[in-house]
Amino acid sequence: MNGKVGGEVLGTWFSENPELIVPSRKDFLLKDIAWWSGHTDFFVFVVIDSVFGLGASTIGFMDFVSLIVTEPAKVAPFIEGVTLLVLELATEAKRLGAHGIILADDIAFDEGTFLSLEGIRRFLFPLWRKIADEVTKMGIKILFHSDGRIVEAIPMIIEAGFSGLHSLQPSAGMDIALVKRNYGRDLCLMGNIDLSNTIPSEGLIEICTTVQKTMQSAAPEGGFIFGSCGGLMEGLPIANVVEMYRCAEEFGNY
Repeated sequence: MNGKVGGEVLGTWFSENPELIVPSRKDFLLKDIAWWSGHTDFFVFVVIDSVFGLGASTIGFMDFVSLIVTEPAKVAPFIEGVTLLVLELATEAKRLGAHGIILADDIAFDEGTFLSLEGIRRFLFPLWRKIADEVTKMGIKILFHSDGRIVEAIPMIIEAGFSGLHSLQPSAGMDIALVKRNYGRDLCLMGNIDLSNTIPSEGLIEICTTVQKTMQSAAPEGGFIFGSCGGLMEGLPIANVVEMYRCAEEFGNY
């Protein structure tokens, strides 16, 4: 991918720094979007990885975090390249029929964000704002995804222009009732059901209790999309997952 940052051609920069490469558009499969948008009545989201996920997968998580803090000038062209890639993918996703984009940037762990709030504002916020602004201009919604405890970063996520927030990982202290009370007028909330911890270990009655409590906390007055904070993964008891969605239908009218 070519573009210009400070007069420097990105393609040239990447050839001289082969360890930090922006993936090609060809590395992403979007072909199923048209089928889902054309053959179902679902609201189709497309998840697109952003700087943290792509950087970590390229050179390793700790090396990337260290590089972004200690040598930000080296990372700047990569960040610009990722921004261009995300916008290219979002444009193609919309053309294929996607109704919304989820920008996935896992910026946190269970105890808090990997970067300080000042670091997030310096290194990540500009690209978030640019992507959110451009995707909104396309006429589709854009949500932000991050696992971990991101309570302190939510005002910045709103300021960047995102329409909603996904994950809300309860095991990381993301209290959806508190988030709803403080930010429910600004963000559509999505997730909060922890399939990796809650669902595998609970019986069917307990699953319904968890679902009902989540619905009661987040659904009133709208602005909530029921779902897991992660995804469906190998090893989850099928009966438990089915029961989770059955209970969601039972308690989902409000």
